Amino acid sequence: MSDALGPTPVPRRPVEDSDRLDSWKEIAAYLGREVRTVQSWEKGEGLPIHRHQHAKQGSVFAFKSELDAWREARRTVTEFPLALVAEKKGPTPRMSRRGILLIAIGVTILLAASLITIRWLSRPRLEPLKGVPLTSAVGQELEPSLSPDSNQVVYSWNGANQDNFDIYVKLIGAGTPLRLTTDPAADSSPAWSRDGRYIAFLRQLPAGKAQVVVIPSLGGPERVVAEVFSWPPPWRLYPGPHVTWSPDGKGLIVSHRPAVSQPFALYYLTIDSGELRRITNPPPYTTGDTAPALSPNGRTLAFRRSLGVGAGQLYLAKTNDHLEIQGDPTLLDGISPTSPAWMSDSEVVYSDGYYFDPVLKRLTLPWLGAGAGKIELLGLSGAFVSSSRQKIIYAASTFDTNTWEIQLPGTGANLQARNLIDSTRMDTGAQYSPDGKRIAFLSARSGSGEIWVCDRDGGKAIQLTSFGDAAAPRWSPDGTQIVFLARYKGLEKIYVIRSSGGEPRQLTTGPGRDHIPSWSLDGRFIYFRSSRGGDNQVWKVPAGGGPEARVTKAGGDLALESHDGNLYFSKRSGDGWSLWKLAPSGEESQLLPSVYPMTNFYVSRNGVYFTPHPRPDGSTTIELYRFATGKVETVATISKPIWFGLSVTADDSAILYTQIDHEESNLMLAEPR
Repeated sequence: MSDALGPTPVPRRPVEDSDRLDSWKEIAAYLGREVRTVQSWEKGEGLPIHRHQHAKQGSVFAFKSELDAWREARRTVTEFPLALVAEKKGPTPRMSRRGILLIAIGVTILLAASLITIRWLSRPRLEPLKGVPLTSAVGQELEPSLSPDSNQVVYSWNGANQDNFDIYVKLIGAGTPLRLTTDPAADSSPAWSRDGRYIAFLRQLPAGKAQVVVIPSLGGPERVVAEVFSWPPPWRLYPGPHVTWSPDGKGLIVSHRPAVSQPFALYYLTIDSGELRRITNPPPYTTGDTAPALSPNGRTLAFRRSLGVGAGQLYLAKTNDHLEIQGDPTLLDGISPTSPAWMSDSEVVYSDGYYFDPVLKRLTLPWLGAGAGKIELLGLSGAFVSSSRQKIIYAASTFDTNTWEIQLPGTGANLQARNLIDSTRMDTGAQYSPDGKRIAFLSARSGSGEIWVCDRDGGKAIQLTSFGDAAAPRWSPDGTQIVFLARYKGLEKIYVIRSSGGEPRQLTTGPGRDHIPSWSLDGRFIYFRSSRGGDNQVWKVPAGGGPEARVTKAGGDLALESHDGNLYFSKRSGDGWSLWKLAPSGEESQLLPSVYPMTNFYVSRNGVYFTPHPRPDGSTTIELYRFATGKVETVATISKPIWFGLSVTADDSAILYTQIDHEESNLMLAEPR
């Protein structure tokens, strides 16, 4: 098996395709830099460069659209600090002696600042930190918030019986946690006021709503401030926290939306009146904005913009005294950063990575906007970050999903499921091969998410990829190839690899995030979801490479062909997904109101197998929509929460699904030196 991080062959495009650049010289000219600089960007910063499979290292090519996407994702660390110090230009006044003197003083200050900046740029990298346990209770301890004096932490915990989340306060070090809330509803997203006197949090209500509640930090009567829309469970798909305090303690910044059909935005909530004032405006194709964090001086707001399940971007915005955003928010980093927290006015700590392997990073903004910002790995793995100059608190989680199989026929609870593919890490997204003899799946058992193949009984597992982040495998109709998505060099694209192993081949190019691929039944095309048009739609591309064409009109995610010529696809509907049908005539119509998550349906000759949205207790069912009758029947009941992936054998004799078998989370403490 070859190394997937080596040269990545890409299907040739027609010569007249103006998107392609065919040499280092053309690439450097397009980016406006020298060849040497561009070559260093490829090695150190993931510039998307491709090499001919037959040629020497110097024979390269690139696509303008990919370079643009790479540049957009990295443009802002240097631009943002300049926006913080820049002032609007007005009419040029006549120069006076006093003005000349001020200029001379300014030049002197600038020279001194330059010396300080040089020292800042040359300072040593932060040494990897060591995290030590702060809590160790069973269950899930999440969403920590440090007190202003860094001596206490408030957090949410689902209790010894793991039956309900409440708010707890604990001293850093020894001591028993103080339980602040006892309401039977779930409490989450606690946030400490800057004077240390109060804690704000969310209390979940029916119908997707939540109360914003304030309570004294030592315990006492609660005060309900307002009611907002709440982010849907489970927490791992929509990470917060969703609340933070204003510097003066008179208000909160909360994540809210005016209607279920619209994305979440950040709002300023006045505590005395309960009035909500909108302060961010996310695009309609996003899930919305959350995880607000204000810098110590209250002048800069960091937040996460969610783009879908587990994916998002980190933004910074300059604010005024009224917490109004000045100018456009600036994109900073990542495909999936979460929970930003400030160590100082120029340092942000955050978690970056999907649900199975998050790592902590520190972003240091340049002083006075001079030079480029630095992003450093802290050597810690976790999420839900809270920090000060002296301490970093975060949640380290154990999250284990495994693949289970149910033999058909049978109904309801009489079916016996068996654990087919398991490890101590994530195993998910399993798919039967067309002949039913092998299974392709995503596993993190090697330390990162990769594509694996095993025998039908789960044995003889072989790792196919080495990208560091690959997912969503699907077999070709003849079983000789597997298509999948990979997040590599800052891009999310579709790749194909032989099912027996070999060199992956990148299939899709261009801007946007390409996801969850599938094959046409004749093997000629591959469908995939892409955000390249500004929102998620189903696209398709020839399996051998070529022009990429949009398929759906009004949104779409995973698409699967049926033998009768229809295309069935999932589509976001409010906080979940529904199932739609695209007829050969081009008409799109809804088939089922609920599919959860968006990858959990499978089209067979008899009908569509799917899992609807989970019940309040986390259980769900596997359902079958029969083509012959147009009716839905229950195939099996699953008592534990499900995860991504559903597959059925060609003869409808067995079903694969993913189940969350264990999840636990404790708080960790790290102290920067």
